[in-house]
Amino acid sequence: MEFAFNLNPLLPDEITIIDSSFSNLQKFQRSSYDSHRSNLMQVIDNMGIASGKAQALPNAITSFKRLQYSDHRLYVLKDAFANNMQGAVVGILKMGRKKLFVYDMLGKQHEMEPLCVLDFYVHESRQRHGYGKVLFEYMLQQEQVEPVHLAIDRPSPKFAGFLKKHYGLKDCIPQMNNFVVFHGFFRDRPESGAAARGRSGGRLGRPPAHPQSPTKRPPSATLGDRKSLLPTPRQAPSSARRQQQPSSAGRHSAGLPPPSPQPPPQQPQRTGGTPPVGGGGHSASPYRQEILPSDAELMEAAFAARRASPQHAGSLGRSPSLSRQQQRQQRQSPTEPVGLGVLPGLASYQHQQQQQ
Repeated sequence: MEFAFNLNPLLPDEITIIDSSFSNLQKFQRSSYDSHRSNLMQVIDNMGIASGKAQALPNAITSFKRLQYSDHRLYVLKDAFANNMQGAVVGILKMGRKKLFVYDMLGKQHEMEPLCVLDFYVHESRQRHGYGKVLFEYMLQQEQVEPVHLAIDRPSPKFAGFLKKHYGLKDCIPQMNNFVVFHGFFRDRPESGAAARGRSGGRLGRPPAHPQSPTKRPPSATLGDRKSLLPTPRQAPSSARRQQQPSSAGRHSAGLPPPSPQPPPQQPQRTGGTPPVGGGGHSASPYRQEILPSDAELMEAAFAARRASPQHAGSLGRSPSLSRQQQRQQRQSPTEPVGLGVLPGLASYQHQQQQQ
């Protein structure tokens, strides 16, 4: 396709790669920048319209504005010596990544973001001269991708024949979208890099979990469960004894004689004193059985010795055989006056009074 302006300054290389940065325009000065930008817009839009007509599309899929707001790359092939050395555009090839759901040979769906051929067009006056093969091979070299690993967006019959003739791509895998993939699309795909990025998913719109995602921790035990796991004070000694003493089966397997039966512990014989504490069927504490009865016996013996002492009985002024109630009544009753005859000196006084 020829234009009224010189294409060689605008497209410096035989195949120029144009993206949203439009780096090929940065070398121009500010005074001529706008004019060159307008010329580049005219080249891209006209080639996009011609491609849409050749593929019988209702609208052009390649334009300057679409390229400006995307991450696509446009490969432009020119003939620098055509049109009186002003150059002519031979063809365009647009590449980019798309997020797709692709089916494999077994009908399993994969969520991927492969490199896609979005538009491929060679001007009708230059077709069947090998320009398409030159442009496509240059793209494969720059993108570092194999033809079988590409996804083709609505290939025209001419493009399908081109892929079959030059790369042997003829058997395609049916898809639910407008993209076409061929047998071998899933074979030997690089795991990372510019060739392929994607993850296989089981259902539409639901990618699988990352293999290094943190696993769920088991729910922690409740407070009641923690208490039930702790041994009670009575269980701890028995479990310790079971660990120290081997079982009957273990002793038999080790060649040891069976353990002799242990006699039950005997309670200490009580010959006197106070009755055991905690009677009535309840077992008393061993400390009360061994200590309290001996103290009670000592106290009882001390009281008996004090009652038998006459000095102790006279000092108290009451009989040791009297009960507490009788002693209390005796203290409350009025005391009788002591007779005068028993007092010393009163006898002589009474005798003198009688003589007078």
